[in-house]
Amino acid sequence: MHRQWSPDESPGKLVKKYLDTLQDGATRLQIYDAELTEPAIAAVREARGVVEHQAAQLAEIGVAATNVEAAAGRVVDHLATEQPWREIANQADDLAEIRTAYEAERKRLIEQQEEATEQARRVVKRREGFSTLPGDQAHDVLRPFASVVVDTSSQAVAPTLVAIRDAFEVRLRRALDDANSTLDGILSAGPRPMIRAHDLRLTGRELVTEADVEALVAEIREQVRAGSRIRLV
Repeated sequence: MHRQWSPDESPGKLVKKYLDTLQDGATRLQIYDAELTEPAIAAVREARGVVEHQAAQLAEIGVAATNVEAAAGRVVDHLATEQPWREIANQADDLAEIRTAYEAERKRLIEQQEEATEQARRVVKRREGFSTLPGDQAHDVLRPFASVVVDTSSQAVAPTLVAIRDAFEVRLRRALDDANSTLDGILSAGPRPMIRAHDLRLTGRELVTEADVEALVAEIREQVRAGSRIRLV
């Protein structure tokens, strides 16, 4: 069954009625087709990525930088416009501001963790007996430190700044324990006294009287009398 058009609804009259709108729409499509080049689309995606990754991570880790916040705000406002690809090049300075701050913070975290790892490595190397180890054993002892600092760069966006910061202490503590344990085993080989790690559990422990001090010393003395060398942890 064919639809019966009323005189006011005939296709010809409808086309004529909305001709200006149709022509405007066609003109817009032609403009958008010319403007939405691959570089323009890539520029918008890149700007959105800088806001969603670099700027967001700086805020998450608590870096208070008004220049970065202002720059991110301007980029977000521009991306919210109807045609964000237009004049996207004008956001270059703000995007550079965010990237510079982000890379500086990521580089600071990495260098800080490299220094802390090196300090822990030096603590193990200063232990009595380490300097006498042959090269392969020394390498085995220090191997756990090789994977403590996350393998990343200042330009990368993953893992996040918070993930880099929060996971480091656990990895460093584990590496230090593993290195010391390996060294204990090497130095305890053969007829030498066994080295035992001993946790004094001093955190939160109160020593009020001389008797408390004597009890602590007695605890250590008992281990030594048993023929062990004690490594306090």
